[in-house]
Amino acid sequence: MGEVITVNQEDWAEGVNTSLEPDRLPPNASPRGRNAVFFGVGPGQVAIRRRKGCAIGNVTPITGSPAILGQYAYKKISAGAITQQHLLVSAGGRLDILASGTASAADSGTPAPFTAGTLYPQFTTSNNLCFIVNGTDAKKFDGTDVNTFGITRPTVGTMAGAAGAAGSPSGTYELRVTFANTVTGHESSASDTAAATVAVTSESIDVSDVPVSADAQVDTRYIYVRNTATMAVFYRAGTIADNTTTTINLDFTDASLITQAPDTAENNPPPAGVRYIATYKSRVFLADDFNIYYSGIEKPEAFDPDNYEPINPNDGQLITGMIAAFECLLIFKSRTVYGLFGEPGTWELRVLVPDIGCESARTIVAAEGSVYWLSAVGLVRMSSLGVVDPIGQQYLSTTFSPDTLNYNAFPGACAAVDSNNAMVLLAVPEVLQTRNTRIIPFNYHVGRFCSDAWDPFDAASMATVDDETTRQPWVFFGGYAGQVFQFGNAFLDGVADSTTNAGTLTSSGSTTTFSDSTATFDTTGGGLTDRTVIFVGPSSETVRRRITTNTATQLTVTPASSNVTTGWTYVIGSPDWQWDTPWLLVSPRFWKKRLKHVFTMLDANSTVYVDLLHDFAETVAQTLSFGATSGGSLWGTMLWGSSVWGSAQPFSSARLRVGRTATSVRIRVRSREPLKAVTLYAIGITGELKSDRIH
Repeated sequence: MGEVITVNQEDWAEGVNTSLEPDRLPPNASPRGRNAVFFGVGPGQVAIRRRKGCAIGNVTPITGSPAILGQYAYKKISAGAITQQHLLVSAGGRLDILASGTASAADSGTPAPFTAGTLYPQFTTSNNLCFIVNGTDAKKFDGTDVNTFGITRPTVGTMAGAAGAAGSPSGTYELRVTFANTVTGHESSASDTAAATVAVTSESIDVSDVPVSADAQVDTRYIYVRNTATMAVFYRAGTIADNTTTTINLDFTDASLITQAPDTAENNPPPAGVRYIATYKSRVFLADDFNIYYSGIEKPEAFDPDNYEPINPNDGQLITGMIAAFECLLIFKSRTVYGLFGEPGTWELRVLVPDIGCESARTIVAAEGSVYWLSAVGLVRMSSLGVVDPIGQQYLSTTFSPDTLNYNAFPGACAAVDSNNAMVLLAVPEVLQTRNTRIIPFNYHVGRFCSDAWDPFDAASMATVDDETTRQPWVFFGGYAGQVFQFGNAFLDGVADSTTNAGTLTSSGSTTTFSDSTATFDTTGGGLTDRTVIFVGPSSETVRRRITTNTATQLTVTPASSNVTTGWTYVIGSPDWQWDTPWLLVSPRFWKKRLKHVFTMLDANSTVYVDLLHDFAETVAQTLSFGATSGGSLWGTMLWGSSVWGSAQPFSSARLRVGRTATSVRIRVRSREPLKAVTLYAIGITGELKSDRIH
């Protein structure tokens, strides 16, 4: 009898690592982990758990079932308290609010304030208002109404003054007018000066043909005058508290005029074409492809044309995003990161990172003092100013590669922070895909990736929004068919527990339609549109497809599949959890071992499958299974010392006989059974070393 070798894995603190070869990984790393999260994180101990699912945010899709391109937690002060609205911007141009399971128009009078199309929105909050830009449109929302971002100044037209009844003014006066919104406090730039002056001697001034605005947000107009003999600037002399009246009588003394008029440009709306937005030092910053623009201090809608900074426009790169962090404004380009420091007039623009840029503004997020974003080398992290860690390449280089992901579609990638589970979630398009088909989670407490792939459904957008009841922050995924899903508070991905989520096909009408005559598939609202179904064949082969539509008994999927047929089983919306060990029993590398038993310790109550891969091959050579029951016996029929684990521990353990020879083995534990939680604490294998003549 040869020497018995035992290998146990009880910690996964190194997470998933696809950068190293599986036989060169540290023992607490995995070369492949699907739909997994870290659990029970402690010093030197990390268990692996099947991730949770996603609850449906709105059963009835937004009108037209468009892609949800952007989401935002708009928080404002209302009646002395902070209130939140979950805003949704979709490809049909709509702006909706998700509340109590329903998405409805944020402004019923203007349900679609944006240009339709794939125009990704960017959001910020300033002056208690939500500002939204997308490269084509610039809007603001006050919680009730959508209006244009800023107010266009008046065209003076035929406005004129004439001597009126007896009054205080004496002199020759020029006239100007502005538009204003008294709710937001914003005032436009001033009009040009009226063509004619008005001369009066102890007479009031009658002003006629005062311009009105086509902008619904304008509720007030201010009339300004300048005594050509004694004043260098214009001063406010009268107010018209509506947007309809076209005449006003002005009676003032020059000494009583205090409020100075804005000039003809300083309060202009933002320039056209801005696509990125951020707040920094009490100003709103905007950016187009080449320049940044900044508002007046505490005047988020006032953009003087002189207030801009070009960001090295001749370097062959476009601006790709902004965020305020590390006491500066980080400005991203495709291969460079800049920092803007100081104040207007003394701005200092520095190159912080000369060789790593940003692929998508939608992936720029901040978590616990660090900034994360998607670059051409994968997910990166800046934990101190100018120092970038290429964590994607360091740990998942074969995942962040053109062989796995579609780099051309990276502008549509997005990210969010799951503070409940200390994760940055990054949604990216896989190769040959234009949708975000894969989510990659990075645990920032452990500092490692807990999975190289989640695949709940395609995610058009992500955002962190407080729960309506508990105010706990949750990540919400925006789908491509008008629905939103809350991650982490369900077992299934967008499928109601009470409807059919697993079964056996009774017929296949074509390569895209498959039926189960006993099923009661969910048909309410959006039904199962855009959910994921996994078909499992008689030899455990699997086919994963996206559902395009369904009836109570039939699924229509894409792309077509010619091999799925009657008798295959299926699961819908159930996370397909898989976790691999590195290659085990490697040493001595060229000696065969007789594999004896696999041992597992899990917290589970479901069927668990154990695949064995042999001799460094990537194909499964053997599959074992057992019905895990929490609290069951350990190591077969005997407890592994009640003083160690204790019979009351909620663990399910199994000893599975292998009975074959190999020079090395890799173990994959997996489960896709619906509505079941699975946590892997430890796994091990024993092997008997054969003679050196048997290899």
